[in-house]
Amino acid sequence: MFKILAPIIITAAAAGLFFLQTSPTMDRVRVAESERVAYSDAEKSSEQYQELLKAKNAVFNNIDDSKKESLKKFLPDSIDNVKLIIDINQIASDKGMTIRNISIKGGNGSSVGPDTRPYGVATLGFSVTGTYQTFKDFLKDLETSLRLIDVTSVSFSSGDKDQNEYNIEVNSYWLKQ
Repeated sequence: MFKILAPIIITAAAAGLFFLQTSPTMDRVRVAESERVAYSDAEKSSEQYQELLKAKNAVFNNIDDSKKESLKKFLPDSIDNVKLIIDINQIASDKGMTIRNISIKGGNGSSVGPDTRPYGVATLGFSVTGTYQTFKDFLKDLETSLRLIDVTSVSFSSGDKDQNEYNIEVNSYWLKQ
């Protein structure tokens, strides 16, 4: 009888040991292996991103400083209303005009909800006086200036001796940090 019961008891003990000890250990090993694979993949991705960052930094560092300054003037990283007014006044004075009646509105007050755009918008209103041809030349220079400016509104009133007063509204942009 012992010869019959001994193998059954040993087999039952082995099965019990397997299910109670070995199986949970194997499950932990499988989980650890999947975590190791995930970490390995993350490390490879990190190395790829580091290489990409090095390549992008190398390209950026090869850009001439004057071009970086032009890009910064084109789309600055902060709103600088004084510099914008000075730039526009310089363009106007090159045409023999002076800007007056300056008004500044920061942002777009008509939007509903949070502004998630990566850039900001400032609206600048001002007036200039001059002939129609001078005004056209002024707008042409404003259009070709380095600063990103959209003329959104132009109105005028005629005056003496071919001199008109032009009321202009422009949008200027900057990158939000």
